[in-house]
Amino acid sequence: MKRRSKSRAEKKLFEDVKDLCASGEWEISNGGTGAPGHIIEEVLGIDANNKTLPDAERWELKFHGRSSPITLFHKTGEPRKAVHFLVKNHGWLNEKGLYSFRHTVTANHRSPRGFLVGMEDDMVFVEHNGTKIVHWEAEDLRSTASQKLRNVILIIGRTRKKTNGRRSVVFQSVYTLEKFKPNAFINEIAVGNVVVDFDARESSPGSEGLRDHGTKFRVKAKDLPRLYSKIQTVFEQE
Repeated sequence: MKRRSKSRAEKKLFEDVKDLCASGEWEISNGGTGAPGHIIEEVLGIDANNKTLPDAERWELKFHGRSSPITLFHKTGEPRKAVHFLVKNHGWLNEKGLYSFRHTVTANHRSPRGFLVGMEDDMVFVEHNGTKIVHWEAEDLRSTASQKLRNVILIIGRTRKKTNGRRSVVFQSVYTLEKFKPNAFINEIAVGNVVVDFDARESSPGSEGLRDHGTKFRVKAKDLPRLYSKIQTVFEQE
């Protein structure tokens, strides 16, 4: 099979990513965990608002700060009001007096609140003490993941607190992950390496409206390579 050559835009993208990693320390202007990713998007001129397509050309960019799991993509399950049900029936009051459901669920053990990821008849679901609450067709997940994650540029960095109370980040290395394996992705859900992460709350106390930050499928960096057939090092700090 003839190897696909990089376009001019792709070549510039890789040059810019390597320049970013060689540029030293960047101060983070806000306290959000997604701030390093926003710096990458701003420097590279990427609009990452599209949740279903790769960020740049055929490449999806991911940042990993060596601690939190990597968010692969967002995908709301069925039925449509399932997250609303979770907040209203299984949520708990946060510090602002709002019912909130911020919870990570995996297939390898039941959560302290009684939730577990399961698979049945080509369906991935989240159940609570035996009752299925939200589900996804496995084929839909394969399709979404394949479209979004076919080729990934993974940027590794470190964040640290500064003496002035602010934070900074240094981008240290870059890897490419190609030839995504959709069936391996479903298997990693089934064995508990890919987890389902909910993050929703009431928009105001007692209201029917929700502030839903999306249902995320996440994976630890050490497990990400199992989803790909080809992994290469692009840049590493000496």
